[in-house]
Amino acid sequence: MIGGLSLTGCLDQASNLDPSDTVDSNDTEKNDTGDDPEDETENETERENETEEQTNERLSPPENGAVTFVYDDGPIEDYTKAFPVHQQFKAPATVGITSSWVGRENYMGIRHLEKLVDAGWEISSHTTDHLPIASFKIQEDIEADDREIDPTEIRHGHHEGKKVELTDGDHSVIRTVEGLGGETEDPHVVLTEAVGKPFKAGETVIRYPRETMHKTLFESKRKLEKYGFEVNTLLAPYDRFNEWSMEFVPEYYIGVANANYETRINSEGFNPFETQRYYFIENANRSAVESDLDEIADRGAFGVFGAHTVKDEVTQELIRETLEWVDERGIEVMTLRDGFAHFAEPQTSNK
Repeated sequence: MIGGLSLTGCLDQASNLDPSDTVDSNDTEKNDTGDDPEDETENETERENETEEQTNERLSPPENGAVTFVYDDGPIEDYTKAFPVHQQFKAPATVGITSSWVGRENYMGIRHLEKLVDAGWEISSHTTDHLPIASFKIQEDIEADDREIDPTEIRHGHHEGKKVELTDGDHSVIRTVEGLGGETEDPHVVLTEAVGKPFKAGETVIRYPRETMHKTLFESKRKLEKYGFEVNTLLAPYDRFNEWSMEFVPEYYIGVANANYETRINSEGFNPFETQRYYFIENANRSAVESDLDEIADRGAFGVFGAHTVKDEVTQELIRETLEWVDERGIEVMTLRDGFAHFAEPQTSNK
């Protein structure tokens, strides 16, 4: 059961859609670049006033559970590949939008996002520039004259020109990222200048400084909201979220789609800042997807299913097959925001 209709009913209605309801892969318009409608200068007072403490009561969950589909990054394929299939089932979804990418070539523009929202979809923040919001431990000791560092993950190395912080809790330095270096099988993060002091492996992390963390989380939300969208959930870039992320995210969002990357299933009463999400096509065993849907229906649980529609293996046929499996089990499809409202433990948070 999807959106109150059986599969047959959905498909019958889809065959009789008004032409204005169909999706055109060439549906673009001028001035849909995603430029901020107002000045981008950060306003600390506005940021402080943006937060408002709220407490929500949890709504009753559907008997057979629910799933949300969360698509990453905002490529045009979300609109041309996933959206038409979801429309056939009258099933909403959530898209994680990197705000500075709106309107870029091969990415959705404002008009595309408006059409998704009009169809019941949710816009979730994916930060301003797809920046990693987690910290990563350093694996090798750092000498004062080192410019290359070896963290457990090299995500920060993909963002040249960004300042990063190296800290062991007692001492910190701020340096600028030049890019990636090292061998192909053992890449390192390269800085524009030497670290300047030694740090011990295992005791030191690389992360973005506090100012950057606040800016990437706040500015993304603000920019998307200025386009007229309600934005109160986050999709963490690179599926990485930890205690460093947690210091900042609740100030701006009511929950995160992918705090954990181990399973697709969340039990009733889960913490929305510990949400489990996993992929349902890429990197996925399709039999395991069916088994998860069985468990969701049996337990009345909440599933969070992810995908990058830009990937060739994420096809309309497999999206359709998954929605058929959902319908056969009587599982409801809802947005991430609605999933939090029905299944997550109510939070007193800044929104």
